[in-house]
Amino acid sequence: MTFYKYSSWMDWYKSHSSDYDGSTAMNYTDDSQGLIGLWDFLNGTADTGLEDGVAQNGKLFGHANVKDGQLHLDGHEDYMTIEGNDNPFDLGQGTIEVQFTQKEHVGTSEDVIISRGEAEDAYGGEVNTPEGYFEIGVTKDGRVYVMHIDDGKKALLKTDDCFFKEGDTLNVSYSWDENTGGTFVVQNLTDSSETTLTHDVKGLDMEIGDNDGESWTVGAREDSDYDGDYSHYFKGAIDYVAIFDNAAPQGDGYVEGTAGDDLIDINYDGDPEGDMIDNEDAILANSDLNDDVVLAGAGDDTVKAGEGNDIVYGDSKQGSAEASPVTIKIDSASAEFANKIYAYTIDPETGEISNVKLLEADARDGVGSTYEYNAAQGAVVGVGIVNEHGQFLSSGYGDNINLNSDCKVHTKGIQQVDETTVKIGFEDWYNLGDKDFNDVKITVDLGTSGASFDNAHYETSSDVGSAIVTEGAGDDQIHGEAGDDTLYGEGGNDTIDGGADDDLIYAGDGNDSVIGGDGNDTIFYGAGNDTIEGGAGDDLIDDADKVILDGADVIDAGDGNDTVYSGLGDDTIEGGTGADLIFGEGGDDSITGGSENDSIYAGDGADSVRAGTGDDSIRGEGGNDTLRGEDGNDFVDGGDGNDSVSGGAGDDTVLGGAGDDLVRGGSGNDLMEGGSGNDYIDSGSGDDTIDAGDGDDTVDAYNGSDSVLGGAGNDSIMVGWQDTEALPDLGYPGLFDADSDPENDRDFVDAGEGNNYVWTGDDRDTIYSGSGNDTILAGIDDDYVDSGAGDDLIVGGEGADTILAGDGNDTVYAGFAPDLPDDLNIPDGEDLVTNNGTDYVDAGAGNDLVFGSDDADTILGGDGDDTIDGGIDADSLIGGKGDDTIILGLPGDAHADYAEGGDDRDTFTGVGAGDTVDGGTGGDDFDTLDLTGLGKWQFNNVTTDADGDSTSGEVNFLDSLGNVTGTLKFEEIEKIIPCFTPGTVIATPMGERLVEELQVGDRVITRDNGIQRIRWVGAKNVTSLDLQRSTHLRPIMIKAGALGSGLPETDIMVSPNHRMLIANEKTSLYFEEPEVLAAAKHLLGTGGIYEVNVPSTTYIHFMFDRHEVVLSNGCWSESFQPGDYSLKGIGEEQRNEIYDLFPELKNQKGLENFEAARRSLKKHEAKLLVH
Repeated sequence: MTFYKYSSWMDWYKSHSSDYDGSTAMNYTDDSQGLIGLWDFLNGTADTGLEDGVAQNGKLFGHANVKDGQLHLDGHEDYMTIEGNDNPFDLGQGTIEVQFTQKEHVGTSEDVIISRGEAEDAYGGEVNTPEGYFEIGVTKDGRVYVMHIDDGKKALLKTDDCFFKEGDTLNVSYSWDENTGGTFVVQNLTDSSETTLTHDVKGLDMEIGDNDGESWTVGAREDSDYDGDYSHYFKGAIDYVAIFDNAAPQGDGYVEGTAGDDLIDINYDGDPEGDMIDNEDAILANSDLNDDVVLAGAGDDTVKAGEGNDIVYGDSKQGSAEASPVTIKIDSASAEFANKIYAYTIDPETGEISNVKLLEADARDGVGSTYEYNAAQGAVVGVGIVNEHGQFLSSGYGDNINLNSDCKVHTKGIQQVDETTVKIGFEDWYNLGDKDFNDVKITVDLGTSGASFDNAHYETSSDVGSAIVTEGAGDDQIHGEAGDDTLYGEGGNDTIDGGADDDLIYAGDGNDSVIGGDGNDTIFYGAGNDTIEGGAGDDLIDDADKVILDGADVIDAGDGNDTVYSGLGDDTIEGGTGADLIFGEGGDDSITGGSENDSIYAGDGADSVRAGTGDDSIRGEGGNDTLRGEDGNDFVDGGDGNDSVSGGAGDDTVLGGAGDDLVRGGSGNDLMEGGSGNDYIDSGSGDDTIDAGDGDDTVDAYNGSDSVLGGAGNDSIMVGWQDTEALPDLGYPGLFDADSDPENDRDFVDAGEGNNYVWTGDDRDTIYSGSGNDTILAGIDDDYVDSGAGDDLIVGGEGADTILAGDGNDTVYAGFAPDLPDDLNIPDGEDLVTNNGTDYVDAGAGNDLVFGSDDADTILGGDGDDTIDGGIDADSLIGGKGDDTIILGLPGDAHADYAEGGDDRDTFTGVGAGDTVDGGTGGDDFDTLDLTGLGKWQFNNVTTDADGDSTSGEVNFLDSLGNVTGTLKFEEIEKIIPCFTPGTVIATPMGERLVEELQVGDRVITRDNGIQRIRWVGAKNVTSLDLQRSTHLRPIMIKAGALGSGLPETDIMVSPNHRMLIANEKTSLYFEEPEVLAAAKHLLGTGGIYEVNVPSTTYIHFMFDRHEVVLSNGCWSESFQPGDYSLKGIGEEQRNEIYDLFPELKNQKGLENFEAARRSLKKHEAKLLVH
């Protein structure tokens, strides 16, 4: 049997007395809750609080009185009787509830709170009387009891001793059912204790009527047959007495909860009309027997809807009258604006939005359409537009214009049509189109909804309410279970499980947890931090508030092809299995696509996206996003902001978009674009295509045959350089094998405009760089390099490279750069592979520096003053226009080079036997052939050319016996430098000896101290590269007789700091010294003394116990004098040798004591001697 019972009077009172002011009784007229009798003493009388309640009148005896909403009894013949002749009842199911406070116990036996009938029926042993007997009372030892007797049956229930003490307030409820038994619930409201007792005595009912012995007594027991004999009086106060008829009422089609925390499932029987879950009692239109509508009401409820296509409202109840919803019509004459139309409820004090409903996703499709919106009694309704850019335009409410992202009210105007209808027009704003008030217009008809419209405030009658109204924000649990359910969580932190089949779920506001379950579910969630699980099926999960409200939501779409809109807020989204469509919208979202082919639009904010497996499409849109395509052939577009995007495994398309992006391709043959901004692009493995775009980009392409476009900006492009195990296409016997796949890492690079850095690795690469000062490292194998205009640095590396340096002052190393030793830079006579470095270089216009290195190179200097060093092997060197310096080879290079100077003043050095030199005749022609350091030679077949300024012929190189060892051919040479270095001769007691032959211990003639033994000999080799980097190291040539008096006797070439002895009339005149020492470089300008541009040289030093003046090539010059400068100019090993011999030179005092043999002139002093 179904029965209804409130847990306490206060629960009932709060549910039904919304307007009680504490001074008058609340006359409750609706008996739908089963309340048939109520004595609440609120009106100051003993009458029932119900207008048509049973046993209407109560009669007071003794000193009993009603005051402050209570019946007060003093325990001395005070009581109240209730006669049954007005409206009798006979209840087979019912509840009696009484609330009281005992002030003091009277006597030693029971004190009676309420009784019915005569006590002798119970205590006299007569239990078979037809009238029966009922009593609730208390004992002196703190027990509360109930006795129920009827038709020979008796039930007695009582609490333990000491359940209460005097002064405690107790709430006592006794419910009976003649078919099942009874329940006795006693609550001590003072100490919050509670006990529940039951009995299974059947056949008990309760009566009040005209017969004797059927009256009720409050505060005492009637002892005999209606003769006014009473006893067992109660001393204290009674708050109320209530009687409920628990008989099952007729259902109304709605399973209603209470104001408390309800569990509404198939066992729930608390609906006042008897409606139950899956009870085959559905009566609403178009409903099957188990299609339930659940109104859970206030409180933290749990709803399990069971079978059928159910509708569940988590926080709603039945309203007081039938009402039509608000109707909203898109009334525009034009359908050209593509916007979403929403209705919502606005808090008029705070402007907070709730109960948001999407009316139309595309207003163009809804012109002329009418939509319904359920609004609560007294609600304030608003209508807004969300444009295609996600901007919310509200009709506004008073001063609460903060609803709009730009803090403007967007209503063009509000026009009243009739008492309940208004028209609103929106401004021309944010791509709404060129519309005026008449075009962008929406009609809102409040009808009988009981709502008002924001900005208009059209109020309607207060006695009209909506059919279903929101009662409160409870934390509900709702289970749809089987069937196509419609579930409303509404306010509060709800837990909703749609269960099987295709459910429609409205989570509402609050921090909700929603599980869609199996089936193609549609889930709308509102404000708050929600957790959503779509479950299996093709689900639609949408933030009902769209861009209006936010919240940090957690969404797991589950299996199936799902569509997810996360709205504003920092959301976490898991797409799960299936081809999902995910919109992150606003906020810093974390999105995982899961398996299969997903499409993800991250929206605004700093989003993090992992697409998972499948061929996915990801668009970061606004914000600094982190996007990962992961497995599959993905499309990834970072959009605006400084993004980190990666394709992962598969053949991906990865776009950085605007901003300074980090772009990663991963494995696979990827297409990558950096877009605008200073991007870093890491292509990973595979044959990738990369367009870095504008900005100063960095590209790291790894292995594979990649194609890279640098675009505008100063780019750094590194392609395949990381492969440390790469092998040249041509192997080298004994060192490494040939590349087994010479085509798998062939790269194409067009670095574009700007000062670019390009480094490629294995295989035959093609490199273009455009204008700008570029650095290009071509790596191994036969590369093609076109650096374009600008001052470029190009390193061809291993392989037979083709290099076009273009305009600008370029530096080209056709082989390896000098900081990278080349162990295979070997003359062809010893080289086992003679074609792995045969380079072709066209230096182009500009003053270029070109090094050919190993093998037979072809180098064209082009226009400009170029320096060309062919390196070893038989090279072809063409200077072109300009004053070029052409170095045919290194010392010991026996291969025949061909050198052609072209126009202007060219210098040829590093020549040797077998070489051919053509100075050329064009331009400002004055070509020099430098034979410095080549030992003995002689001219042969020398002729004067037709111009009369140049000569042509041969130079025969001789051995020590005068035999010809080789021949140099030359043409159109205007000047030949015949110098000998080494080859300087030093005077010794044994005659003149070559300086390079002197050793420690040899005796030498000195000017001051006779014959002295050499204590130390050292040599410093100055390479071609040293001389090019540091031109001040070039040696000084002193021609025979240049120092006067026929000295030196023969040409002598010394280091620039080597000091020569000067003795003439000027030394005495200017310095009052007959002899002085002057550095050779300070004598430049004197006739016959000049700097020599040699390919390389060796400076030989020897030292005595003191600084000496020795005879060299017939003139006097100094020996080595240790000092700060001179010691720094020799190697550490030689410096340590000197310190071992002269340890005192380690300190400044020792250096000062090693005095110069003569006064040493400063530069400005030496200039006085120049003539």
